[in-house]
Amino acid sequence: MPRQLLLLSLLALCVQADPELRISPDTAHLVLGHGSVGQVEFVLENTGTTSVELPLFYTLCECSFASLSRSEIPPGETASLTLRYDTRSKRLPEVQESYLTGARLYSDRPEAGFSALYLDVSITNSYRFLPFPGVIFRTIEPGTEATSSVTLFRDEGAPEILEARADQPWFSTALVEVEVEGRPAVRLDVTLDADAPAGRIGGRVELSTSLADQPRLVLPLIARRQPALQCPTSLLRLEAGDTLAVPFYSNGGEAELLEVRAPEWLRVWAGSGRVYVTTDPSYDGLTRGAQLQLLFDDPDMPCVLVPVLARERGAGAARAQLEQLGWRFDPVSAELSFARQRRDGYPLRRHLELYRLEAGAPVDVMQLSDGVFASHTYLGNQRATLVISYEPRGLAAGFVAAECRIETAGQSFRLPVFGELEGRVEAVPGGLVFSAANPEQVLFLRGLDALAAELELSGLELLSDERRDGGRKLVLRVATPATRGSLRAGSAEVPFVVRP
Repeated sequence: MPRQLLLLSLLALCVQADPELRISPDTAHLVLGHGSVGQVEFVLENTGTTSVELPLFYTLCECSFASLSRSEIPPGETASLTLRYDTRSKRLPEVQESYLTGARLYSDRPEAGFSALYLDVSITNSYRFLPFPGVIFRTIEPGTEATSSVTLFRDEGAPEILEARADQPWFSTALVEVEVEGRPAVRLDVTLDADAPAGRIGGRVELSTSLADQPRLVLPLIARRQPALQCPTSLLRLEAGDTLAVPFYSNGGEAELLEVRAPEWLRVWAGSGRVYVTTDPSYDGLTRGAQLQLLFDDPDMPCVLVPVLARERGAGAARAQLEQLGWRFDPVSAELSFARQRRDGYPLRRHLELYRLEAGAPVDVMQLSDGVFASHTYLGNQRATLVISYEPRGLAAGFVAAECRIETAGQSFRLPVFGELEGRVEAVPGGLVFSAANPEQVLFLRGLDALAAELELSGLELLSDERRDGGRKLVLRVATPATRGSLRAGSAEVPFVVRP
C-alpha cells in the first residue's frame, strides 16, 4: 500500500476585470506538506497602450500573502505577482478539509474594478492522534509544574518524529517511543514550568519529521494557570466626560493596587476595589486608544492591561443622519476592529462596504483623522468600498485606535478603527513588583526579535539572561535606591514598582 502523503493542492483561478491586464497562467497548482510554506508566481502583462498602475492589492485571508515586483507596468511590459501560502496557520484535519482564499488587485482606473485570484486549498492528513491533535492542560494551581501528553501514529508505519520545539519559553518538550495497539508510535510530553505566568497561556509545538514532503507538524498548546487576582480586561468604550469603573478583587483576600499608569489625555484614580477613568479636559475629541496599566501586589499577575477606546461625546450619532441620506453599512456595526495578532510586518486590513439606496446622496470625501491608518476608496453608482489598512511601524504594539471620517451632503460620520497588535518582542508578565520578600523577579521575552533584542534597563540590574527556543528568561533585581522604572526590549516595555 503506498504511503499516504499530506498534500496541499492549490488551485488559482484568475478573474479578469481590466481588459488591458493579462494574468498568466490562469491556473496554478502547488503541493505542500503541512507545516510548510510554498508560493506560486503569476505574470501580469500590460497589453494596452498606456501604463497600468496597481496602487492596492491584498489577500482575502491571513494564511496567504502577496508581493508585487513593481506597482507600475508600462505598455507591453510585465510584472510578477507572488502568492505565498502558509499551512502552519491551519489546524491538522482528521482526514481532509478545504478552504477558499484569494487576492484582489486594483488598478488606477476605478471604472475597471479589480482583478481577483481565488485559491482553492485542500489539506489532507495521514497522522492520527490520541486523544486529539493538540496538547491541553487542565487548570493549574499557581507555582506548580504540570505535564500533558499526546500520542502520534501513522497507518503506514512509524511517525518518524525527529524533534519537538515549543514556541514559548515556559514549555519544554520530550519525545518517547511507545506502542498503540501493537503499532509503533511516539508520545509527545509537554511540561509547563512552575514559574509560567498566570491566566490563559497559548502557544504551539512544531514537530520535525524525516519525510521530505511533510517536514513539519504544528500542534496547539493551551493551558490556564489559575490567578488569585480577578480583574476584567474587556474593552472600555469611553465618551468624553463620562466616568467608567474597573473592579478588581482577589480570591485569597483583598487585592492591593500599587499604581495606575495612563496617557496624559486620561484621568484615573482608585477607590474601594475599583479604578475609575475619565477623559482629561485637554482631550481633543479624536478617537484614541490606550491601555491602562494596573500594577498590583500580586506575584502571579503584577500588571493588568485594560484597553480604552475614547471618542468625543455623540460621535456615533451622525450614523443615523447618514442612514437617512440613503446609506447602509456592512458590517452593520459601522466600526472596524481586529483581534490581537502579529503579522510579521504585513499590513492589517479591514473592509467596510457602504450601500446607497436610490435616494442616497453621493459620498464626497473619505479621509482618516491622524494618519495611523491608510485608506483607498472606489466609488460606484450605488456602492462605495473603503479599505482601511494599518502598517506596523517601528515599535507599534498594544491597543491602537484611529477614526475614519466619511462626509456626504454636509453630514459627517466618524468610524472608529481599533484593535490590539502584538509587538515583535513581548514580555510576560507585563509588569513587575519588587519587595523585601521578593527582591528578584523573573521576566520572559518572546516574539520574532526576542533573542536579538537589546535591553534598556532603568532602575534594574540584570542577574541572568537565559536564551531558549522561542524566547529568553531574564532574572532581574532593583538597583537601589530606585522605587520605580522600566525595562525596554524592542517593542516591549515593562514597568516595575517597589512595594513599601
